[in-house]
Amino acid sequence: MTYKALSLLLIIFVLVNAHADETSKKLKGTVSTEKDKLSDLDKKIKEEQAEIKKAEKEESKTLQQLNDIDIKLSKNQNELKRLSGRLKNLKKEAVSLDDQINQLNQKIAEQKKLFNQRLISLYRYQRSGGMLRTIFSSGSYLDLSRRTKFIVMILNQDRQTIHHFLEQISLTEEKKIALQKNRTSLEKTKKTINDTKSQIAEQKKKKSAVLAKIKDEKEQHITTVKELEKASRKLQSLIDGLEKQRTKKKT
Repeated sequence: MTYKALSLLLIIFVLVNAHADETSKKLKGTVSTEKDKLSDLDKKIKEEQAEIKKAEKEESKTLQQLNDIDIKLSKNQNELKRLSGRLKNLKKEAVSLDDQINQLNQKIAEQKKLFNQRLISLYRYQRSGGMLRTIFSSGSYLDLSRRTKFIVMILNQDRQTIHHFLEQISLTEEKKIALQKNRTSLEKTKKTINDTKSQIAEQKKKKSAVLAKIKDEKEQHITTVKELEKASRKLQSLIDGLEKQRTKKKT
């Protein structure tokens, strides 16, 4: 081989080597840039994963709060059910007391009617001279005394019966008043419990909305992580390919 040919080969080798070095440097720069991108992706993935953990904690906390609200609602509902049962019984008792009062008033009216009839009969007997005939009859004074005592006894019994009925009415009316007070008190308590129930239901509605928002945000972060991980895998594959090219160029 001549000196001239050897020189030419040397020049070609230097030029090819210089080109290879230049290509290697470009590949190195590209790999470095892509690695920086990959590092940024990994950082974003960690940030999104941290947001997912934060959302999961908030979700768990909100679920516990909703569970506590459901327990309150259940107790509230049971209390309302118990009060409704008591009010129903009180209403039945009130109807029963009204029936008793009506029956007593009817008995008093009947007793008064009977009492008045006896008084009228006695008055008519006296006006007709029946009393005088009794005095001058064969039974004389003893018979009159017995009859008078018997009539007076019957009239006293009528008065006592009427008085007894009136006492019963008075006691029944007192029971009815006490029952009405109890019903009024229970109605107020029931209203308070209903108001509380409405407030608790409103709390549940708001917490449910918060929970839905947390779940939605968590799903968004999960979707973002999946997309970032997919992009990370592609970028890593690209970097691996560039590294292989760089190694080949060096060789």
